[in-house]
Amino acid sequence: RRRYAERVLSGKANISYSFKGQVDREEIYRYYSLNEVNAYILLSYQEGLSVASMEALAHGLVIITNDSGGSPETIRGNGFLLPEFPKPSEVKMAIDSLKCMPRDKYVDMRNNSFKLWCDDFDVEKNIKEFEHYLETV
Repeated sequence: RRRYAERVLSGKANISYSFKGQVDREEIYRYYSLNEVNAYILLSYQEGLSVASMEALAHGLVIITNDSGGSPETIRGNGFLLPEFPKPSEVKMAIDSLKCMPRDKYVDMRNNSFKLWCDDFDVEKNIKEFEHYLETV
């Protein structure tokens, strides 16, 4: 699939991408803080609730994902939930929608991503809530 993506995307002036493989978390955070990243796209048929998706939420990225595993839990007014097995045209439609979106709606989606992370996925908050729960059992 990587070779296919490289063949199809190479030479397109309007698309920037790279395949990094395994990358240290701090390097990802540094990249997100130094570069404007418009969206995080995860299309997987076997993914649970991806740590990379939670990191994207924490950085306020718009999410484009498919209805598989835990991925739907990362969408709450902050992106596009595609069918479990999306057609390329459906992925394109989500990307095109993002490109044509009014700036204020785009900013709202990014804010919704960060809010979702704060509400549901902030590990420090979740640990405190779990500790409190254990004290009441």
